Amino acid sequence: MNCVSFAPLQQDLVVKTVSEFAPRSVSQTASKSASKPAPRLTPRDRAADLVESESLTLALSSKGKRFPRTSRLLRHADFDRVYREGKRHFSTNMTVFFLPRTDPPACDLRIGLTVSRALGGAVDRNRLKRRMREAVRMTRPTDTPAIDVVINPKRTVLKTDFEVLAKEVDRALQTVLRKTDTAETSENSSGGGR
Repeated sequence: MNCVSFAPLQQDLVVKTVSEFAPRSVSQTASKSASKPAPRLTPRDRAADLVESESLTLALSSKGKRFPRTSRLLRHADFDRVYREGKRHFSTNMTVFFLPRTDPPACDLRIGLTVSRALGGAVDRNRLKRRMREAVRMTRPTDTPAIDVVINPKRTVLKTDFEVLAKEVDRALQTVLRKTDTAETSENSSGGGR
């Protein structure tokens, strides 16, 4: 077997390398872009652009609002206590469990989210949690009494418009505050007459 190999000269390699990476002039760039049609956007690309613009709008409108760790319900025992001893409020897209705390809290209102496996796969459940967490972050009231709240979203949260969802979360939290205020005032009035 005869093998013939061809090795380019080093000068050719240098010239090719320099010409490949040399910056193009504006006229060369404009002529190339004019000859190519704009890439056609798929529905997925359009949806991604829409989501980016919506998230930018939401981020700008809720700038400065946070959902710190001290405002979240984190321990399993706390979730169990709210389920066992707390009251419920039902709304269209969620069920809200709440229980006033008696121990002195580091933060006033603590909110937790639970999403059951029955609501879908991991992708759907994570999307539910992200949407609910953002709605809570935007509408969480400040200067509230010590209450633990657990929100169980329903599957309809996936398809509900975010503005509607945020309003519903706000209404639910206001209802919880109103119900705990009336319960506390009724206990105080009945306990004070003894």
